[in-house]
Order: sequence, then structure tokens, then C-alpha cells
Amino acid sequence: LAVENEHLEVVTLLLQYCDGQKMREALLLAIYLGHVQIAELCLRHPKFKFLNEKRFLNGDSDSFWQTPSSDDAQFAPDITPLILASQYNRTEIVQLLLRGGDRITKPHDYHCKCQECHNKFKFDSLRHAQSRLNAYRGLASESYISLASIDPIVTAFELGHELRNLSGKEKYFKNEYTALADHLSTYAVKLLDKVRGHKELDCVLGKTGKETEEKYFTLARLDLAIKYQEKPFVAHSNCQQKLVEIWHNGIRKIFKLNQLFLFLLIFVYIILWPFACLVYIFGSWTKRTIKIQQLLNQPFCYFQVK
Repeated sequence: LAVENEHLEVVTLLLQYCDGQKMREALLLAIYLGHVQIAELCLRHPKFKFLNEKRFLNGDSDSFWQTPSSDDAQFAPDITPLILASQYNRTEIVQLLLRGGDRITKPHDYHCKCQECHNKFKFDSLRHAQSRLNAYRGLASESYISLASIDPIVTAFELGHELRNLSGKEKYFKNEYTALADHLSTYAVKLLDKVRGHKELDCVLGKTGKETEEKYFTLARLDLAIKYQEKPFVAHSNCQQKLVEIWHNGIRKIFKLNQLFLFLLIFVYIILWPFACLVYIFGSWTKRTIKIQQLLNQPFCYFQVK
């Protein structure tokens, strides 16, 4: 009641007499309601830190096997503070938990045959599926990816691809996994919206290699988006602008000419095309032939050959 009404002083007093389960419920409720000050108070409380460290030292980091503290518990045992804060994009709380070393554990592969997955499925198949979904909801959060990932766009692409595959396997939660994948596509587009200039766009679309490596290749990120079928990202105006720039490289000025002059130029271009091809193949390396070869190597002209 004190948490719901955001009575900070009362919560401070009551935390001294709470056990671990009550403190957990209070923390999760504060996160759910968006009461950041109360959530931070619980996280920084010595008793919570002690109980959290004790739980990890005892090897009890997996909350799947825990039972609710009471029948009226508001949150499932597998819902951790970080998962809940990520689901509701409580950025301040997510940042605080990440600084404390907390992370969301990625679920095992759907077809995993390990003893742990076998025991969980045998114990309660529905609860096992729900715990996986809750974990993916946290992993797909904008706040969590932005704060925990070195390369948020690649993380969004890879996780979105994984979730779309899962939607075809987890039949009962198909809509939920599809919605998460679509949300990640929207998130990647939002990041692309933040690009403020030509150089930034080149860095975003050209990044390749591992997350920690500074490697760049022309449109490498766009190739990755096509591979993972991220249509909103590919269709974004910033990507299209870059594609048009490369497509018309070297001949952009031609398309700004008068329509009549442009028509005549294209007519002459069609007539001279066979001769230009012969020069390209058999011509000697003079200045004039080099210019013709450079012109024919432009993407737009190369497409005409194909």
C-alpha cells in the first residue's frame, strides 16, 4: 500500500522489517508503477544487496524453480527486476541494475536437449514457455539493448530474426513473438532516424565485423538488413538516399539537365553504346578510353549492361 501511494518515508521505515520475498514484491511493484525513487531505495538497501549476493553465492540464480511467496503474489517467480524494468523501459532502473552487474540470461535454443531444459519442460511446460517469453521481452526492450549492447542495430537484427523463427515454433505465443520482432524492426528504424549527417550515415550503414572492431565496408549494414529481411530499415529514406547517391555516382549532374537535352543525350548514348563496349573491352589504356571505362563502371551504366 505504501509503494502504491508512493509514500517514500513509510517505505523506508517498513523495509527494515521486511523479509526477502516482501522486499522483492515491493521492488517489482515500484518498477511496474514507475516509482523510480522507491525502486532505487529498494535496490540500494543493505538487506536487498545482502540477499541478492547470498542468492548468487548459493547458486540459486535461476528463479524458475522458486514458488510465489503467497497466493496473492502479483508477479511470477521468473520475473526479475531487470526483466520487468526492461519490459516497461524504466531506463534509470535498468541502468542501475546493469551497473550492479545484473544481466538478462538468454534462453536456451528451442530444441535444446540439455538436462536443465528437460527438467523445466517436464516440471511445467507452460511455465517454461512463459519464462522464455518473459526473458525475450526483456532482451527485446529498447532500454536494455541501448544500454547493454555495443552495437544496438545488429543486436536488433539478430534478435528479431531469432524471434521470427521462434514464432513459427512457439505456436501458442506466435503473436507475442511476432510483435516483439516487429518492435525491434521499429527500434532499428528509430536509431536510423537519429542520423544527423552524411558521415554518420556512412558509419551506420558501413559498419561490419565484430561489435568491438572498427571495420567498415560500403553498405555492409544494409546487406545485413536485407539478409534478415528488415524491410522497414531498407525502405527508410536515409538508406534510399544513400542508394540513389551510389546508383547515380558520377552521372548525377546529367539528371538535372533540361528534359529535351536529357532525351537527346540518352538517344546518343543508346546509339554509341555498342562502340563504347568495344572500347571498354579492346581499347588501349589512354586517357580517353580510361574515362569511358570509368563511366561504364558506374552502377547505373553497369546495370544497363546486365
